[in-house]
Amino acid sequence: MVEKDAKKLSVGISTATSGTLTAEIRTLLGDNPVYELTLNVDNTPVQWSGQPVTVKLPYVLEAGDQPNQVVVYNLDKGSNLVKHAFYDQSSGTITFKPEHSSKYAATYTNVGFTDIGTLPSKTSDAIRAIAARGIIIGKAPGEYDPQGKLTRAEFVQMLVNFFDAVDASAVSQFSDVKKATWYYTAVASAEKLGIVQGRSDTKFGTNDKLTRQEMVVLLHRALLATGYSIDSSEQNVPAFSGQAAISSYAQNAVAALKQANILATDSSGSFGPKSQTSRADAAVLIYNFLLVDTKH
Repeated sequence: MVEKDAKKLSVGISTATSGTLTAEIRTLLGDNPVYELTLNVDNTPVQWSGQPVTVKLPYVLEAGDQPNQVVVYNLDKGSNLVKHAFYDQSSGTITFKPEHSSKYAATYTNVGFTDIGTLPSKTSDAIRAIAARGIIIGKAPGEYDPQGKLTRAEFVQMLVNFFDAVDASAVSQFSDVKKATWYYTAVASAEKLGIVQGRSDTKFGTNDKLTRQEMVVLLHRALLATGYSIDSSEQNVPAFSGQAAISSYAQNAVAALKQANILATDSSGSFGPKSQTSRADAAVLIYNFLLVDTKH
């Protein structure tokens, strides 16, 4: 892509016209500008694809708005949410890592859940962030149901959505993963990538409640399957209280995510590996990864 004797490599960010966008997309973006990203070699635009580059777009947060509800859309083919983007209120910019030339725009997404206001701010922030990115939806209009328990199928749907890992051609071998169900493509895609394993050779356990250690293992597998490296933030991380309760198959995944500051504990240092996973737990785990990922 780049000639051997090239001297200057740069990413160009320019304001683009929104005239070619559909009325629906213009309504979605409001008055927010559209930016076109190009890769320039010696000031000449070249084709760019497959190589992530860190980009920061300006966005002015209005009074009362939540910073974790600022999102980025890729406008190459319609409007596609960029899941891995994070708004820094101190600099007034949202950071993401596009892998190709295209048009992008930052905008604000309203999240109107009425049942998360009494949660710790870290938890409600996480829920708003992943909902704004379309990773999960409420259980009913205006309700997130933070203490509701997740099934294995529901969490796999979240992971496949978050990592943009949908493979429409994937076929599931599990007898309890039925075609034409809302979860079929997600589970089949995750199965093809090696993210999920069954309860047995023939059963996935679609509607089984997810334990916290299963949640961590699935996220860890998803990270590895989609090409993410997990950087350790500390050399020595204290063990969880009740460490012996973590099943052997989950030990490595739990240790890796804890070392990377993705997996948190409660005030007593407990992880609760075999406790059922709540919808709030899943939101916090994915949001913690988003925070870690956007800092690298």
